[in-house]
Amino acid sequence: MKTARAPVACAGSHLFEARHVCAFFHDLDEEYRVLLPFLREGFASGDRAFLVVDPKLREEHLRRLRGAGIDAAESEPTGQLKVCDWYAAHLQQGYFDQHRMIDFLEEALKEGARQGFPLSRSIGHMGWALEDPPGVDDLVEYEARLNYMLPMYPDPIICVYDLNRFSGAIAIDVLRTHPWSSSAALCRRTRFSCRRISSCSKYASAGQSRGIRSAPRPTIEPGESSDAP
Repeated sequence: MKTARAPVACAGSHLFEARHVCAFFHDLDEEYRVLLPFLREGFASGDRAFLVVDPKLREEHLRRLRGAGIDAAESEPTGQLKVCDWYAAHLQQGYFDQHRMIDFLEEALKEGARQGFPLSRSIGHMGWALEDPPGVDDLVEYEARLNYMLPMYPDPIICVYDLNRFSGAIAIDVLRTHPWSSSAALCRRTRFSCRRISSCSKYASAGQSRGIRSAPRPTIEPGESSDAP
């Protein structure tokens, strides 16, 4: 019999079985006001923090973590904190490959378990997609495919999107692929999440030159709309 996972607190809610969250913020102040308690609680519980960030903002992220009592100089050597820039993750070799990235993320979760951490609390900043790299058309399909891999692991993962930079159309499609969404106010269960992968159509984002494949409107299977234990 499958053992129920202990809930993980996140932005005023609790994550149970589904732990794939999309988070929408306007700036770093808003983001860290919401997500620092999530990381602090993890450190207090002995969990690992795994962050993928814009390399230009790496030092700013580390500064904010230090302000919350998470010192990279102490926690990176022990493996409890890992901060990776997105050129070593989503944009390895200068392009985005959704299958490679899913394998990369899965290996990161396994690495945390091998090191003895109860959970890896992961936060991935998605601004790399705005650099228009080859493969970016598969962004939304990638987010949907994560819903097949992530339930095999207990680790929560939060995908962070900047509302000042991503179009509303992309935000809606991203929302469709996540069981949970978070904003400056609250983390809440979405009414649907896309588990099936089917053909996707391109659209031109308002004010953007890139095209990103949109997610198919999902069909909800029994039990998918609720995450209560």
